[in-house]
Parts: sequence; structure tokens; C-alpha cells
Amino acid sequence: MSKERKEMLIREAGMQNMALMRIALWRNFSVLLSALGIVIAWYGFSIKPNRLIAFFGVLIAIVFLLASAVCHIGIQNGTANVNKILDAAEKE
Repeated sequence: MSKERKEMLIREAGMQNMALMRIALWRNFSVLLSALGIVIAWYGFSIKPNRLIAFFGVLIAIVFLLASAVCHIGIQNGTANVNKILDAAEKE
């Protein structure tokens, strides 16, 4: 493999790694909003019983829990992809 190709692969792995870090921030934000949804649901069920507030709290928690799961799967797949790119750069 040429030196330019190897440098390109390493640069691509670095860019993907930066993208993975951004996705990890979105995942953390989604987990935080999911926890906020749980607090809102708890408030709606316990503190001031109101089914509408509780419903929206549960809805927020579920939506952002799913969003964080999608981000987590993306991070796992992206990390595997970065490892494959680095292995290819190392072999050649």
C-alpha cells in the first residue's frame, strides 16, 4: 500500500472517531432528557396527580430512551468500522 493511502485511511479513522464522539454527546443528552421525562411522569403520577402530565412524561422518556439506544448502536457499529479501517491501514 502506498504511503498516501495509509495516511488517508488513518485520517478517515480520525474523522470517524470525532463523529463518534459527537454521537456520544447526543446519546448522553438523550439519556438526560429521558431521565427528565421520568421525573415529569413521576410528578404527574405522584406529586400532583394529572394524567396528561404523566402521559407526556412517559412519552418523553420512551422517545428519548429509543433515541439513546439508536445512538448507542451507532457508536458500537462505528467503533467496529474504525477498528477495521485501522487494521487495514496497519496490514498494508
